[in-house]
Amino acid sequence: MRILLRNTSTGLYVEPSGCWTNRSETALGFEAMGQAVGFARQSELRNMEVVFCSALPGIEESVPLNSLDVSDNKGSEIVAFKTESSNWRSHFEGIFRALGSRFAK
Repeated sequence: MRILLRNTSTGLYVEPSGCWTNRSETALGFEAMGQAVGFARQSELRNMEVVFCSALPGIEESVPLNSLDVSDNKGSEIVAFKTESSNWRSHFEGIFRALGSRFAK
């Protein structure tokens, strides 16, 4: 699974060069969601979402960046949902269930 950043207005992904692309294959990948969120915050990117892409084409899920709260803990980003609502939490858990079931096929 790849973790990417995508602009919600344009649908474009951030590339390693700092440019934008419509191809998830060439987008900048992150090892963890906290790294992606930290990069977006440090780069002052707006209207972004964290995208979880499977190795299978066309299978992805996303979470809007503005629904996440990030704190810095000695150089590593800690990500939590801003709201106590279970909607986003269950949605996020559903992402991994959906991706996991698609990998098993």
